[in-house]
Amino acid sequence: MIARLWWKEARQVWPVWALLAAAGLGLQALVGWYWGDAAGPGGYVHIALVLTMMYLFLIAAAVFAGERENRTLGLLDAIPAERWRVWTAKASFALATTAALGLLLWLGARIFGVSSSEWLTGGGVTLVWGLAALGWGLLWSALLGNALFAAVLAMTSLSVSLLGLVNLNLGPTTLESTPALLILALLTTAASALAFQLGGPPRWAPRRRVRPVRLAAVAATPEMVDVEPRRLSRFWPYAVTRLVWETLREARSALWVLVAVGVVAPLGIVMSSTRNEVTAWVWLSMSVTAIVTGVSAFNGENRGRTNRFLLQHGARPGVVWTVKVLIWWSVAALTWWIASFPLARPAASPHEPWLTYDSLVLWAASGLTIGFAASVLCGMVFRRGITAGLIALIVCILLYMPIGALVAAGAFYPWHLVYIPIPLLAVSWAWSGDWLLDRPGVAKWARLGLYSAVVATGLTSAYIANRVWAVPTLPPAQAERTFQFARIAAPVHDDDNAAPLYREAARLFGMSPAPTTISGSRPWGDFQGLLFGDWDASDPKLAEWLGRIEPALAMLRKGARMPACQYDDLRKVTLFTLVSEPPTYTFLDPPVLSARVRLARGDLKGAWTEIETLQRMARQYSHSSSPWSYLAIEPAAIGLAMQWAADPRQTTETLEAARTAWKNLPEIASKADRARIAALIFQNTLATPRADLADNLFFQGAEGRKKADPFTRLQYDIQTTPWEIERARKVFDLLAAASIQELGRNPNSTPAASRFSPPYQWPALNIEDGGKPSTILPEELYFLAISTRLTNQAQWNWSDTSRDHNNDVARRALDLVFRLRLWQTRHDGALPRALNELPTPEGEPDGWPLDPYANKPFGYLPSQGQQLLPLGSYGPITNLDRDREGKRLRPTDGCMLLYSVGPDVVDDRATKDLDWYSKGDIIFPLKDGVKPPSEAK
Repeated sequence: MIARLWWKEARQVWPVWALLAAAGLGLQALVGWYWGDAAGPGGYVHIALVLTMMYLFLIAAAVFAGERENRTLGLLDAIPAERWRVWTAKASFALATTAALGLLLWLGARIFGVSSSEWLTGGGVTLVWGLAALGWGLLWSALLGNALFAAVLAMTSLSVSLLGLVNLNLGPTTLESTPALLILALLTTAASALAFQLGGPPRWAPRRRVRPVRLAAVAATPEMVDVEPRRLSRFWPYAVTRLVWETLREARSALWVLVAVGVVAPLGIVMSSTRNEVTAWVWLSMSVTAIVTGVSAFNGENRGRTNRFLLQHGARPGVVWTVKVLIWWSVAALTWWIASFPLARPAASPHEPWLTYDSLVLWAASGLTIGFAASVLCGMVFRRGITAGLIALIVCILLYMPIGALVAAGAFYPWHLVYIPIPLLAVSWAWSGDWLLDRPGVAKWARLGLYSAVVATGLTSAYIANRVWAVPTLPPAQAERTFQFARIAAPVHDDDNAAPLYREAARLFGMSPAPTTISGSRPWGDFQGLLFGDWDASDPKLAEWLGRIEPALAMLRKGARMPACQYDDLRKVTLFTLVSEPPTYTFLDPPVLSARVRLARGDLKGAWTEIETLQRMARQYSHSSSPWSYLAIEPAAIGLAMQWAADPRQTTETLEAARTAWKNLPEIASKADRARIAALIFQNTLATPRADLADNLFFQGAEGRKKADPFTRLQYDIQTTPWEIERARKVFDLLAAASIQELGRNPNSTPAASRFSPPYQWPALNIEDGGKPSTILPEELYFLAISTRLTNQAQWNWSDTSRDHNNDVARRALDLVFRLRLWQTRHDGALPRALNELPTPEGEPDGWPLDPYANKPFGYLPSQGQQLLPLGSYGPITNLDRDREGKRLRPTDGCMLLYSVGPDVVDDRATKDLDWYSKGDIIFPLKDGVKPPSEAK
């Protein structure tokens, strides 16, 4: 008898067993092929554990409840087959087949993975958890007549048991609670055997003979014969009311299971779990509810074979489908709403106005309806509820896994969820006629496959089309006018290119390093230390070193006076191109030191020559592919120029000559042009082969890819799919064009501290396409930016760095310093009490330079004796080394303070310098009472 029962069960479950075995081995092979050793041994063990538990719940719940569903348990009792033999055969079959599947997947994990101690621990955990799950499954299967409900309650019971007995904070590989779980498994298994034994066989009562009663015949009257039945004008109102009544009866019988799984379990978990655990368990319970309600929508008709009964009574497929789906979805939605009570109401975000409570509810309902819709179709296709539930679970995993991966990669957002359940429900609606007719043959299965393929292809195509074609395209003519790549990337003739001279000068400088007394007096990269370091400008070693590097300095002077400097062809430069530009410090230190030494010796003309060289180099480098050298050279040049202008040996003639030379310097690259350079570089980057783009942009080479986290690798591979690259190209064009357009209108549009960091806020973009103007609003650009993560890799620092804004402040302040010093030389060394006392220079209609942060005149007031950074040092105080920072401060007694309000746009009245947190003012102290050289004598 036991062998026959084994054969009976094997005939029913072997397709499911083979499907799960093939799925497990295939998934392990896929993980090994894609991630390799990065997956770790634990990944393969978890795959084996999950699939083994899925089969275990199916077989344990189906062995007894499945017999009741098919009404074959009474047949076994009538054979007769003792209940204890039936229980032993079915329980042993469930245990043996589960062990076989687990062993097969465990061996697959050993084959695809590397040897590790996790194999033994993972196998032990699978065995212990499996025995506990088997006990719960057998118990609920012995008590219930619905295999699907038995499986769901078994999963819920196991989850509650694990929460109460296992310390999950240590991970699923812990074996500390093994004795408690084994005792629980023994108790539930024994309870299952007892319940099954006490539940039968049924006792048949003797049938009483009842004498039939003959009914009296009544002759038909003419009125009765002549009456013709009225034809109903509309049948569906009568069918709908009766279908609603029938469906509500089915839902009522399943309501206690839904309450236990979707309401009681989440509320019970709240009492003993953290906030994150509560969220995870609530969503898990709601997902299980979606599967159960979806399968139950048509499982009752399939189980009782009553679909033909509905057909014989004139029920239409569309009406039956609509009534059942709407009622069961309403039951599921009510359960979701009650189960969501433990979740706190999310706070509104001022930066994301679409992230409202109503939208979150809509997205959550849409995401859960995806599982419901897939389960409805599975419930129509598979007659056994437990099989339909398992297949629905697999289908939901196959649907939610790619959606989750796309969400993690920033390529899918919650508002897309609304469009997925509709076509899934359309498949079950289109196939409802075949389900109701229940005709034999392969035609209905071919139609089901066709509908499913059309929906899968349509959803995929619609998603790709939405990612690419739903983005507005910048018209080609406007793109050419805006970006001007032909001008920006125009090649420089060798005779006009200073790059070869700079390379040779850097080589010569490298052969003659600066004396240790100089190079050791400042930290690396602190260019302000070159200007204010405590070192002796009359040191003989320094003079000897400057003599040795004079040929290289001459090359720098010659190169700085050439039209341009281009190290690399901008038409080919990408974000990960190794530029051939020499290190900045190799050719920055020598001219700075030379200028300071010449200024200390009184060689004002020679010092200004070096300062002008640095100014010209900064302007050349402002057109290069990287802004960092320009941002490093210009502060040193401006600081030296301010020191030079404040030297008491200056005369009106020297100051006027220097100011004229400074005004005649080549134009620095505008912020709009630097934005164009960055746009060209990023477009070149997107044009690289996809494999190189992903490896270099995210992993710093192929070796970095091997070391990356598996999920991180998947996330970045999704971001570099062909359609994501095309979307990034179009979105970046819009974002860059909006910034260039704004910078063209107002080069000092918005300070860095008073706006969000790019690319999270953008100005509006005006588009002219065929004479039809249109505008893309800032919130639309913001939406495009956050939904295209690949654009975050662009160099957005070309126009909104604090250093760039501060350099702009210093350039304008330098013009005022020249004017103030000229006033001082003409007024017996006295500075004006207000800036409006200065005359406007002839031939300069622009007037006074304004503070770019406040867009109004600079502040100007007498000092109160506070300690501030010296003139020319306007970099922020880092507060990282208070002793070093304190040494940089100087007393300002007898000074007039020229200042900008700084990035915070708060007028602090020049009481403190700019700090690392963008608080304070940018201050330029000027000594009052400095008489010209002739009067000083």
